[in-house]
Amino acid sequence: MVKPSNLYFTDRTNSGNAFFKLEVGRSLLQFSEFDFTFFWETAIEAGRQAKRTGTLPKATMDSARAAISKAHPFIYAGRDGDFSDIVLDCIIEYICRSERLSEDELWMRCISSRIPYEAALFERISKYKTFRGANEWTIVSGLQKYVKDKINFIYEGEQQTSLKCLTLKQYFDLAYSIASNECAIPGNALPSIKVYNPCLAPSAAFAVSSSAAKSIYKRLEEQLYTVPDLSDNDRVNTELLEDKFAVTAYSYMMGMSRPQEPEEELFVKNLENLPEKVYVVSSLKALIDLEFDIMSETGVHLKKCENCGRYFLITATEFGEKYCDRINSSGLTCKALAARMPKLTMPPEPEPVAPPPPPEPEPVYVPPTVEYEPDELDEPENVPFVTNSPPPKTFAEPVREYYTPKIAVGAEIPDNIEKHCIALYNSIYKRADKGISENDFRDWSSYLSNMKRNVKTGEGTLDQLLVFLAYSDKLADDIKRAARQKRFIPREPIERLRDFARATDNMHSIGNVKFPEYSITPPPPPATPTDKDYSNYFAEDRTPAFKTYTPPPPPVIRNIPEEAVQQFAPASFGEPPQKSFGNVKIKDSEPVEIDGRKATLANPVWERVKREE
Repeated sequence: MVKPSNLYFTDRTNSGNAFFKLEVGRSLLQFSEFDFTFFWETAIEAGRQAKRTGTLPKATMDSARAAISKAHPFIYAGRDGDFSDIVLDCIIEYICRSERLSEDELWMRCISSRIPYEAALFERISKYKTFRGANEWTIVSGLQKYVKDKINFIYEGEQQTSLKCLTLKQYFDLAYSIASNECAIPGNALPSIKVYNPCLAPSAAFAVSSSAAKSIYKRLEEQLYTVPDLSDNDRVNTELLEDKFAVTAYSYMMGMSRPQEPEEELFVKNLENLPEKVYVVSSLKALIDLEFDIMSETGVHLKKCENCGRYFLITATEFGEKYCDRINSSGLTCKALAARMPKLTMPPEPEPVAPPPPPEPEPVYVPPTVEYEPDELDEPENVPFVTNSPPPKTFAEPVREYYTPKIAVGAEIPDNIEKHCIALYNSIYKRADKGISENDFRDWSSYLSNMKRNVKTGEGTLDQLLVFLAYSDKLADDIKRAARQKRFIPREPIERLRDFARATDNMHSIGNVKFPEYSITPPPPPATPTDKDYSNYFAEDRTPAFKTYTPPPPPVIRNIPEEAVQQFAPASFGEPPQKSFGNVKIKDSEPVEIDGRKATLANPVWERVKREE
């Protein structure tokens, strides 16, 4: 059982004003295997509630933030700082993915926000655009992929050693540095780590024991009344002023005497559990790389279990371990389950037995040669007469020969024929689903592959392949013609080809069967007139009859004498003109005097009008 070491860190913003503990190795495994499904679903539900009510639900947002804070101690430390808006970032990512919008389009949609929910989205995206914030949800999901890839790059495979793991880790880190350098990322923008004594950390005044800090503050209280406020110097380059600030701070504690023994003993008692050093990390990626480095220094490594396929912690002397200590569905650990499994022993391989030597042939009997003395009457003197009788037939046992089956080795397909096959395949493939259906193309492609395989294995001949290619050339021509006329070729030739393949045992034994003649009679071309005389189209009887357009006559200008023109004379202001309404005439009443003022009241007098008027 590996006992991992612990390290203490604080985040960049010091939001918690405390030191946080991290178990080296275990947090990497936990973060790489963490399931973000519950966080994702809770954040989406918060977005749906906000869309209905107009405000973000605080309870649902806190539940989602608490779910993702379990992924890594750094996220837990920054749940109120850098990762306080991670739920809203997840909602923005979901809206952009589901509605296929960019962040700029969503920003423009919420620019005239009428509800607090849209105003929160607009404010968060504005921080993206002004580089005052980033989408923390996409960063966390991307860093999880970074951890998985780095673990697989370093620890996957057999025959691992500490030196090999260290080499692969440095190789991966150098590749990252080269990529960031090519991206021209400024050096101060890269993730960084600072190491401090716990009492010199930026948040030591609040993270260390409060009783010890208060006792020190009481001793320096009089001198600290006149300290200046240097918080406005955050806007300048403070790297050049670090020593100046240090001397300024030291001037207010200069001449401090040592504490008395009781106070010293209380201080030691309060600080006895402090770590030796504290890391101030600027980002989650910096803490992940720091964890990999400490694992290499302390001899802690990872290895994949052969049973469950998950990584587990080992030491430098345990690279031979194959199984982890996790409890699986059987209720046992992978190591205990592997111990209970029967070990399969392979039987020893039989020694090769040499074939018995062939029997030696029996010796063939050859009769001796008989010499006869010549007769004096028949033969001349001193000449021996020699006769050789024909040897008898021998029946020797034939020599036994052990049969060794011969493997059929086919011929290689020439380059020109191979190029012809490729060109033919490309020609038909381009017109698939235009002049030939997809199923027919797959059938023809399988036939071509079988023919080439038969030639290479010796089950077919090169001549049979050439016959098939000639057949396919006709097929390609008909497919081109069918593609131009936008029609499919009938399936009848393919059915005939399938019957032919079935009759010849799926084209593994071609024999002397000839391929069917594939021919499709193209449709006749459209009829064209034999004569080129188009004069009859312009005959008089075919000319459309249109109404003739006659322009209107010009206006007649008559001379009117000046005597006929009468001058305009305005009407005299006598009696007001009478008004009529139907058959009734209306007359205004005479003026009357009211309170010393003259006024004319609308008091019409109704008189009957005759029809003749």
